[in-house]
This record gives sequence, C-alpha cells and structure tokens, in this order.
Amino acid sequence: MQVLMANTFRRINQGLTHSEPALVSFTGQLYMAVRGTDNRLYIARSSDASNWSEFVRINQGLTPSGPALVSFAEHLYMAVQGTDNRLYVARSSDGSNWSEFVRINQGLTHSEPALASFAGQLYMAVRGTDNRLYIARSSDGSNWSEFVRINQGLTPSGPALASFDGQLQMVVQGTDNHLYVARSSDGSNWSEFTRFDANFVTPSRPALAVLQGNLYLAVRGNDSRLYYSNGLFDGALRQVNPNGVSPSGPAFAGFESDSIEPTAALYIAIRGTDDGLYVALIGV
Repeated sequence: MQVLMANTFRRINQGLTHSEPALVSFTGQLYMAVRGTDNRLYIARSSDASNWSEFVRINQGLTPSGPALVSFAEHLYMAVQGTDNRLYVARSSDGSNWSEFVRINQGLTHSEPALASFAGQLYMAVRGTDNRLYIARSSDGSNWSEFVRINQGLTPSGPALASFDGQLQMVVQGTDNHLYVARSSDGSNWSEFTRFDANFVTPSRPALAVLQGNLYLAVRGNDSRLYYSNGLFDGALRQVNPNGVSPSGPAFAGFESDSIEPTAALYIAIRGTDDGLYVALIGV
C-alpha cells in the first residue's frame, strides 16, 4: 500500500488530462473527476487518498474544460461546460452510476463552472461569455433559477465557490491576475470583490476547501508552482512543494477518515506538465 508524504506530489494511476481536475469527499471516499484527453469525463476514487481506482468514463458527457464536483442531498453532482458552451449537470448516488447530463437554463460559459452546497440549496457560479460572474441555484439539483450577475466582478477563468461560516465565499482570478474575494449570506446579495493579497498573481482559477471549521485557498502562481493559504483572512500564501508545477489550476478538498493517518487532512490535486494526475497531502 502506498502512503502519501506531506507536501509531496505523487502520480495516481494512468489518468491523463488537458485541464485542472475536480476533487471532493463523498461517503467516506475521495473522488477525482477529470476531462480526459479525448474530452470525455472520467472519475476515480480512493479511501485513503494514496491508492486510487482506475478512471472510469461517465456516460456520454463531453467538455472542453475541467468539471466541478460537490456533495449535495446524498448525491454526488458534477457540472460541466458543454462543447456548445452551455451548462450541464449529472448526478450519482454512489459515484459509479451516473444520470445523463441535463442542460440547465440558458447559461453560457467559456470556462469550468463551480458548485457549492449552501443553506439547503445547490449553487453554481460561472464566468459568463462576457467575463462577468453569474450564479444560479437549485433546491433539488434538477430545476434551476436563471443565472444572476454578481456585482461588477470580472474574470478570465472560472470561479471558486465554497460554503463557510454561514456564507457563500467566492474567489476569482481578476483581469489583472490578482485574487479577489466576495461573500454572500443569502446567495443573492454579494459584497464587492476585494483583493486577497497585494502582490500575489495567478494565471489560473483558484480553488477552495473546507476542513474542520476552517476555509483554505489553493492557487497556481506565475511560476506554475502551487501555493495555499490557511484561510482567506491571514493573507499568507505558502508553497506546497518547489518541485510541484502545473500548467493548470489546482483542485482542493478536505477529507476525514478514521482509518488513515492523518484522520483529517487537505489534499491538492493537479495536472502535471506531462498531463498526468498528481496528488499531495497538505499538513495543517
């Protein structure tokens, strides 16, 4: 059995991708979804974040970008940008058997969407084709509101979205490549975007993760290395590993299991420069 070393990236099975992966904890397993090099969608799972199943194709879905994953109402939900730039959602009760992808309303995007479960609703945030930010919600994962614009935010990539401390938290790459944060207590009324760090810049979308009452940020730097922050409030970004580089943004997830050590940890997944998939444990 292989074991991850803290802050050290290790390749998982033979999976390949041209985009950033998605990572989520669901029913005691860690799931990774990716866009394959054939633009089809694949998923793998692990009970310990070290030993992974092979990637299995998910129905007939196709996408030109990375997928989004979230756990909501005892199901695993996946959202993707379709090859027609519309938004599609599929779900699974066991991570193996998936519904067909269903188009939601009239939304359009040029990037990967973001999903979050908040206050009994499923939220999807997207970069519109005008580079503005939009959000929609659903109480059942099937019937969705229309997308509503979020203040004056602009981004050249997909947003990151998470539920934390009674609020929806959104982080985006600004058009100046700085990181910006906005918050909402109801999913409809949002604060203005404020800069996270005065100096740090990124060429990719950021990622958010929640673990044991804390919110964490992961991001790719201009040097293609990966960085993370212990929250959106301390303003300090730390390098994961100087040898870990990626041509895409990271995926980030908290995972808890009594059967492994540490029993609670953060995991970051990336596309390597060889298009392979790599995972690292982050000590917190």
